[in-house]
Amino acid sequence: MATVMLINVVPPEECRVAVIEDGTLEELYVERTTKESYVGNIYKGRIVNIEPGIQAAFVDFGVGRNGFLHISDVDPQYFPHRPRPSNGSDKKPRLKPPIQSVFRRGQEVVVQVTKESVGQKGPTLSTYISIPGRYLVLMPCLHRLGVSKKITDDQTRRRLRELLRSLNPPRGLGFIVRTAGADRSKRELERDLAYLKRVWAVVQRRIKKLRAPALIYQESDMVIRTIRDIFTADIDLVLIDDPAAYERAREFLAGVMPRYLNRFRLYEDPEPLFHKFGVEQEIETIQQKRVPLEGGGSLVIEPTEALVAIDVNSGNVRVQGDAEQTALKVNLTAAREIARQLRLRDLGGMIVNDFIDMREEKHRRMVERALRDALKRDRARIKVLRMSAFGTIEMTRQRIRPSLQKALFDPCPVCRGIGQVKNAESIAIEAYRQLLVRARRPEVRRIRVVAAAEAASHLANTKRAELLELEQSTGVRIEVTADPDAPPDYLEVKCFDRQDAEIPPEYWAPRIVDKRLIDQYVRKILSQPADQKEAAQQRRKRARTGAAEAAGEGEEQPQAEPATAPVDTESPQGSTKGGRRSTRSRRSRTGTKKAQKQLTVAQAEPTATGGGDGAATAESAIPKRAGAGPDGPDAAQKIARTQGDQSAQGTPESPAPSEPAWIEPGQADDADVTTETSSVETSITDEAVNRVRQWLLADFEGFEPLDSSEESDSNRAPDDAS
Repeated sequence: MATVMLINVVPPEECRVAVIEDGTLEELYVERTTKESYVGNIYKGRIVNIEPGIQAAFVDFGVGRNGFLHISDVDPQYFPHRPRPSNGSDKKPRLKPPIQSVFRRGQEVVVQVTKESVGQKGPTLSTYISIPGRYLVLMPCLHRLGVSKKITDDQTRRRLRELLRSLNPPRGLGFIVRTAGADRSKRELERDLAYLKRVWAVVQRRIKKLRAPALIYQESDMVIRTIRDIFTADIDLVLIDDPAAYERAREFLAGVMPRYLNRFRLYEDPEPLFHKFGVEQEIETIQQKRVPLEGGGSLVIEPTEALVAIDVNSGNVRVQGDAEQTALKVNLTAAREIARQLRLRDLGGMIVNDFIDMREEKHRRMVERALRDALKRDRARIKVLRMSAFGTIEMTRQRIRPSLQKALFDPCPVCRGIGQVKNAESIAIEAYRQLLVRARRPEVRRIRVVAAAEAASHLANTKRAELLELEQSTGVRIEVTADPDAPPDYLEVKCFDRQDAEIPPEYWAPRIVDKRLIDQYVRKILSQPADQKEAAQQRRKRARTGAAEAAGEGEEQPQAEPATAPVDTESPQGSTKGGRRSTRSRRSRTGTKKAQKQLTVAQAEPTATGGGDGAATAESAIPKRAGAGPDGPDAAQKIARTQGDQSAQGTPESPAPSEPAWIEPGQADDADVTTETSSVETSITDEAVNRVRQWLLADFEGFEPLDSSEESDSNRAPDDAS
């Protein structure tokens, strides 16, 4: 069948070029006039920034966005102390100096745009200038003659190189024969060489005349560029639907390819050009995620930020009795379709093709060859690896401009480009979590939740009991409102204070995670007991330890005489065998009864000085926890100093108070404590009594009564001595 090139310039905002072979769309190029393309243009720019960390410089070339120039794209003529290679066999040096020694800020440099800006990345620049013609490419930095790598026949390459030398190209300029010039005559190559020489002369004059930043050379429009680069003798007909574009094309052909003028025609039918040939339907198909294969099966194409993943599915294709042949048939069809889809969608970067697994090695090689053969007509630079053991073929394709999908589509504002939105249940759960946080703030009095109809209904119905409980526990009024025009995953939570004024959203900004605070919180939680019973036991243990420490401090008071009553000189920490032989519940109860009996003894015994009452003396008899009171462990010494001051004022001397006897665990609860402490005489002031009272309250604060389980524990046999 015939091969047709269609050039659609109506409407003028978009120019589209399609190539149809055997009724199949093989190539498609789209360019918007509203978005100017800079690829191929030559500029005189100025270095604005140098980044040694990435060995790159940023160049202002007058388009409003700085270009990216890497050291690998810098011609050796810019290197310091390096002579420019002469015309001939000299090669450019492989080792390049640091970019900070090559350029300086404010320096002017001639660059060419090699890749459009993609996302946040600016245009990619190069100092290796190239000006394409129909059959030749002028490269001033090459300094030699060459042949395109796509021409693989050695005899053809030698013939073209000799033919190019016979044209006597200017000294110091490099030329490369393009694939389109493989079967051209000497006269045609000479005409193209003369055209490139004139263009380069104009470029040199503009470089010397203009100041940076400035445009030196502008690439041709899409119509001329497509005819120059894509049109071949295999194309039977070229149709153009715009008279002005048709005249420009004929003018270009008259100077470059006059013998092909009869193949260009002006399309004048009222029906749109692409509709007449069914291209519009093909364009809609190539934007879909799933691409059906001829004979069954399908491709699933997933472009991502880092790579393009292509998966091959067999579908309902079956070769009777042989799964290997089924996989081979689908993979061969998929290889040809993958090459076509890459051209149509203009996908670049890393591409991973996941074919159906095949056991035989020869079948794997057949699929590799089919993919390479289908990629030969692609104008982009492509590198293909061998099929791996997992049945995948990795390849890279040159990315010159954004893909067709990015050029024609914008990310979805609802799903933000991921293709999925949260369901109603997820929105309801997220709203309830926010309510739990905001409803417990003291300044919040009313909360209004606005969501899509389905999500609001799910929240109001499935979470009705939880919302009522939250309102009752916090006193905050919660309102759930459905917005029928909202997107499916829309959620808005507004809070109002006592004056019914809205609290700014910035107040609910997410908390910044502090690792130190997290570590402190974890240590605090782990240091606390797991249940309330264990917490009560730990508080009692701390109280007994503090009492023992205070008792030890009382023994160190100056001028203290031994008490007549028997005193246990060992603290609970110093003599632990008896304590360990009893349970913690019994020790706690015994210590409590001991304190009560000491209070009884102190109330019955008069003070030596007559000052203070029995209650004060009783409170002073209960030792404090170390560091619990306002004066800490120096309480006994302060009491002694108080007694010394009273003696200096004429207070009758009294013997130093003796340490009251603690009833150790295991002793009888009804011991005659009164007879043991009857000879103890104390003399303390009201201030000391108040201090002791504060310490007492601090020691026994939070004590809980023994429950039935603790009573049962106290009746058990003591543990074995350790």
